[in-house]
Amino acid sequence: MKTSNETGWAALSVLLAVALVSQASLAQDANAGKVELSATDSAGKGVKVPLASRPTLLMFVRIDQPQSTEAVNSTRDAVKDLPNTQVVVILSGKDIAEGAMKKFIADSPWPVVQDGDYSILGQLRVRVWPTSIVVMPDGAELVRLTGMPTSYVRDLNSYLAFAAGKITADALKQRLTSSGVVADSAQQMAARHLLVSQRLLERG
Repeated sequence: MKTSNETGWAALSVLLAVALVSQASLAQDANAGKVELSATDSAGKGVKVPLASRPTLLMFVRIDQPQSTEAVNSTRDAVKDLPNTQVVVILSGKDIAEGAMKKFIADSPWPVVQDGDYSILGQLRVRVWPTSIVVMPDGAELVRLTGMPTSYVRDLNSYLAFAAGKITADALKQRLTSSGVVADSAQQMAARHLLVSQRLLERG
């Protein structure tokens, strides 16, 4: 039979455990949706996300995927009037021909970070290529655009303009409402999910 002291200590232990779990949950909630990345690009320069001075666009692409090339070209149009945006290209995969990789890096107007082991892909829970993630200056993830919807350029430009403080939330909502987003077909989305799964299985 437990004494009153033993019962008191048991109750205190439960309260402390609950308090610690609550604190952990609060910390997790506070960090939810935050994007942090420290990497080195193909030129050997450091890349840091977020930047307190400006928004960031992270683009996850693969060289062997036509939609990834389309995403890069479309992003040029989306950011041409937003020069203060930090754009970082995350190039997934290690089975890339050296010549193709060098050409891609040379043609890219933005820093390219090679993610050969898909570690960055997994860290940010990216599931398909291409994926574009807009990160606020405080590190909050504003949006992630997957695939190539027909309104990609307009939507991306709108989100980046909001992240840069150039338009209000109401203006952003109005732009998005009138954009008429058309998503990829179910077949296209399923094919990319399958490809990502295969790559992650290769990684183990």
